[in-house]
Amino acid sequence: MALPKGKASELALYFDNEKHGRGVGVLHFRAFTQGDQITRAILSLIYCLLAAALTVPILLLHWITVPGFVIGGFILFVQQLRAKKRVINAVGQCPVHGGEVDIRLDPNQWPPAWVHCPECNASLQLVADSRHKKLDSKVEQ
Repeated sequence: MALPKGKASELALYFDNEKHGRGVGVLHFRAFTQGDQITRAILSLIYCLLAAALTVPILLLHWITVPGFVIGGFILFVQQLRAKKRVINAVGQCPVHGGEVDIRLDPNQWPPAWVHCPECNASLQLVADSRHKKLDSKVEQ
């Protein structure tokens, strides 16, 4: 069984550069309901405990893998319970070279955040559009 993916959502944002101005873009992320969070946490723990059980018969190696999977399972459990949203990427116009860019982001990297343009390597700040504060607060709940 796969982990629930959550609801796909978008947030308007700007790609800011001090010297070249501002470009418009969209942040793609997935928002998780409380039920999704609990399901993801329990499934992550089950998968790790299952991996720990499967490595028990491996002599000598199980002294490392079993505790590792058990501890890792509980760490993943807590992380999944806390994860209310997961950032995927930001798509928009780079103000430096003017082209369309698709920037992969870390799952917890929420605006404001500093990134580099993958094409011209310019430093960009991702800033959420202030008109979408209601959406941001709704995701935080």
